[in-house]
Amino acid sequence: MDATNVISNVVVIGILLFVWRSLDMRISQLDKRLSDRIDHLDERVSQIEERIAHLGERVSRIEGLLGAFARISNPFESEKKT
Repeated sequence: MDATNVISNVVVIGILLFVWRSLDMRISQLDKRLSDRIDHLDERVSQIEERIAHLGERVSRIEGLLGAFARISNPFESEKKT
């Protein structure tokens, strides 16, 4: 190998290392952003699950009130069942 070839190879290797490092840094940034977004979405899912549970409790209470109202409104129906 002559000197020009060696210099050319060193330059190519340097460029490849620079590109590799740049890509590695970019991938790390994207990984961090993705991780942050996943954490945010996990938090939102938890909030939504809590709201759904709360709504389920409210629906159960409303069903209970409607059942009680139906028994009060129609006492003969409840006597027939017993």
